[in-house]
Amino acid sequence: MKNLTSPESGKRHTMNRILAVAREEFSSKGLAGARIEKIAQDVGVTKQLIYHYYSSKEGLFAAVLDETSENITSELVTFKVEHLPPAEALRALFNHFFDQYRNDPLLTKLAQEGIRYHGGHQRPRNRFLESAPALIKKTSEIIQRGIENGDFRSDVL
Repeated sequence: MKNLTSPESGKRHTMNRILAVAREEFSSKGLAGARIEKIAQDVGVTKQLIYHYYSSKEGLFAAVLDETSENITSELVTFKVEHLPPAEALRALFNHFFDQYRNDPLLTKLAQEGIRYHGGHQRPRNRFLESAPALIKKTSEIIQRGIENGDFRSDVL
């Protein structure tokens, strides 16, 4: 029987495993303490493959931050609150955001490490800025609805 898995899907699967293990390693040990050798061993690949995909430990860390940011933002943007009154919609959206952190203990540690990392670099690499406009738009629309129906003051935007 032929293997129906394409090389590209195998690569994507390997990269996803690397990111999952790296996420745990960076969350528990930080960027400085994390070791590519340990990540490679836990995934079952060579460290050379990790360097091939991500160029450096910092590149892998940035990829972990990117994936995490994209997951959080995507979940918030698709979270259905449009049917709620504006004040309840904002409250539900923010509660959902905080629930993401409460339900994922690694997320807070990873966010803190990301802040430390970005604080020391002139040009931080993170795709959050690419996905943030959709979240800002969603929040702005909720606030605008609240202004229109008198729930919020018009000078909040």
